Amino acid sequence: MVSDFLWISAEDMEMGQATGHQVKEGSLTAVDLRRLAGQTAYARIRLAELCESDMLGGGEDSPQAGNVFSSGSAGAQIRRIIEGSFGNSNVSPLRILLTGTNGPAQVEVPQSVGWHYLVVSPEDTSAPGVGTAPIDTTVSAETDIQRASQLAGLLGLWTGIDEAPLDEEETASYVRFRLFRSFFRHLSGDAVELDVRNKLLEVDTGYPRPTHESGRCTYVENPTGAARQAVSQLWSANAHILRSPREVLKESQSKEISMGEALRMLFSFLWASLIGAPAAWASRAVRGVQAAVASSVQSFVFGADHAAYEVVVSGQRSDGKPAGWQDLQTAARELERGLPGYEQTAHEELSGLWREYTNGALTLADGGVHGAIVRPILVNSDRAVMRNPRDIVPNPDDSFPALKGALGATLGSRDLEATDIVAIDDQGRQLQAESTRGSELSREAASALHMMAQWREGNSQTYSSLFGAELSKAIHSHRNELAELLRRMRDAAGGGSAESAQLQKKQKRLGMIMRVIAVVAVLLIGTLALLGGVSVLSWGWAGGLMAAVALGWLIASFIVFMRGQRELFRLINRRRSLESQAEVDSRNITAVLHDLTRVTDAYSQYLNFTRALGHFIHQPFGGLRTATDQETESFSDLPRSTAQGRITTDESVAQETALELRHGQFQAGWMDSLWSKYLNEAAVLIGPRGLELRDDSDLLFRVRGSGDDSLLSLWADALDEQSVSSHFGDPTWESARQRLDREPPLKAVRTRLTERVASTKGAVSFERFLAEVGTPTSDPIGETLLDATAIAADTARTQKEFIRTAELGLGRAVVHVQMTGPVEPLSLGFSRDRVESDHAVDDDSDFSKPFGDAAF
Repeated sequence: MVSDFLWISAEDMEMGQATGHQVKEGSLTAVDLRRLAGQTAYARIRLAELCESDMLGGGEDSPQAGNVFSSGSAGAQIRRIIEGSFGNSNVSPLRILLTGTNGPAQVEVPQSVGWHYLVVSPEDTSAPGVGTAPIDTTVSAETDIQRASQLAGLLGLWTGIDEAPLDEEETASYVRFRLFRSFFRHLSGDAVELDVRNKLLEVDTGYPRPTHESGRCTYVENPTGAARQAVSQLWSANAHILRSPREVLKESQSKEISMGEALRMLFSFLWASLIGAPAAWASRAVRGVQAAVASSVQSFVFGADHAAYEVVVSGQRSDGKPAGWQDLQTAARELERGLPGYEQTAHEELSGLWREYTNGALTLADGGVHGAIVRPILVNSDRAVMRNPRDIVPNPDDSFPALKGALGATLGSRDLEATDIVAIDDQGRQLQAESTRGSELSREAASALHMMAQWREGNSQTYSSLFGAELSKAIHSHRNELAELLRRMRDAAGGGSAESAQLQKKQKRLGMIMRVIAVVAVLLIGTLALLGGVSVLSWGWAGGLMAAVALGWLIASFIVFMRGQRELFRLINRRRSLESQAEVDSRNITAVLHDLTRVTDAYSQYLNFTRALGHFIHQPFGGLRTATDQETESFSDLPRSTAQGRITTDESVAQETALELRHGQFQAGWMDSLWSKYLNEAAVLIGPRGLELRDDSDLLFRVRGSGDDSLLSLWADALDEQSVSSHFGDPTWESARQRLDREPPLKAVRTRLTERVASTKGAVSFERFLAEVGTPTSDPIGETLLDATAIAADTARTQKEFIRTAELGLGRAVVHVQMTGPVEPLSLGFSRDRVESDHAVDDDSDFSKPFGDAAF
């Protein structure tokens, strides 16, 4: 309730020690006054020397018999230290007499000027204008509490009030006392303010409807349609990230064989047939093309990492478990390293995509224009925003738990993030396969699959999930395309052994036919030669017939050869086509691998950005604030002049206030400044590694999304642990609270909100709680201390009032101090003899003298 202060006992000063106790935040700490000097620049120091008249006794044996506030008192000594050691601080010196209702009888009048002299009125009253009750000084606790409350008002100790009544008043050149009393009201609005603040800034039940240049935004009626529209705009502008161009093999016509080439092949085959090697001849004819195909791929396909090849082609890891997208990412990088002419490739920078992705989410939430791609949603001609955060990004805390028991041990599992589309699909396929296997786990797998489908249904149509689904499709598409290309190239490089074996059989059969035709031709020619030799036929006829047989043999062999070798010619053309296709495929493999590494890296960035974005989207103002231990406690033993209370209100009034404040508080694009602050605080949240972000705040959008050392991953992990600080909402709430005081339409709302006060005496109205505290009056003060002459002269009448009000949010603190004019010491009951015999001494004449081990 009170600010920090320093208490020094007179006994310590008598021993030459300027040591006291600092009262700070409810604890006592020993402090040497001299050591305190030089640590902090104090604009003003209020020095109050207290003296209790009832303790002076007045006996001759007492060293202080009847003396109050002498020139050598502890207060005077401390004043010398302060004015000599604390620089240019303004000092307000006060000497305050504490006395009972009978006054300071038999106490001598002080002789030192240069001080404000005051007497605490020994009375207790709840407010100005109300009757007074005397303080029972026989009850120490009651007396101490009453006096402490009076001194707090005079010395500016009440928390929230920094001024004091005598700060700017000069001390008098004579010794005169003034009576004073003070009142204090502390009204706490913390509980109600906290309730309204949380209702205003909480978005789980709905975002505010911001205003813009042409009106107020409405809510989107079809959140899924709005999310799809935003995602479509994003990927239409960034389609090249999902898939790069592919090279397509041009259609080629079968190569026609010339007559000369055909005859050359015929005679070559005839010779091979005659020597019994037609299959070897066919193999040589094909081998030239086949070798070219094999050489173009074997250095890559057969030299590739076997584990990486299996992950891509069969979708399994070396341990037999299904490969996840992280395994696919690693495999793609391994295969990429095996490419002919591979050079180290840098991480592809996708900062533009992630800025637009996050900007799109902000646009859906606040209706502002945050980026260049996603535009505000229009419903008819009205700008619209999403009502629920979960329609933009699922809550990061909403995950599907890992499979337990035997099912989890069999399939392997972990907690699934609501936006991890690839992992959800992979686990769904495993559960589906297990549920149809007919094993003991089938029923458990079917149950888990059903629960996962229900959980996924609520998250699959959000903006972030629809965005991630496109990356998921791209990952599966590239994986399938790469697997097909690798299989095709392996088949091409393998030589087609089954096809070659069948061809060799045909060549052997064709060679046999060609040998039979040749043998028949030779026999006919030999017979004709024999007939010509024995003159059965003339040599003219024999020669002509022999030429006809030879020509027939050649024609028959050519026809049989050409018809029989059609399959060979097709194979040769097919091999030539495969060679061209293999060259295209090898270049396409390079493109697919680049795409696969890019989209898997983008997917890891997507998961981390979505986690970070989810925390912000669900808590743009930070977490809901709760009551803290630092709130002012309530005390039932305070004097009447001091009262504490707290504002109470109905839940409906708090809700109405929050709704009224929302109207006009938020403009379209209100998330922009909060998001910038969110990004800027990432450096602090991450820890030592965050130093990299202080020099380059855009680094979060450019770094890789995976790896333990990824700044993006570290940021998302830190947010999972700490979430968003509640101080994000402080500027917005302060602006809204000021509107309650400033805007006429809201003043009525504020009155309703603060009209009920709960105090130690029960529930009262706001006006009754304050009573007349804070209202100037001219009440008499401390009449019981004055003699009849002073009372008749109206000396007790209030001459000065100090009223200060501090707004404490919805609550307030009010200090009201009343003072009389100067009162003659005789009227207060001081000793008459000392007044008549002595004159006042100016303390200032002593302040240049040294004290202890320091000079002042």
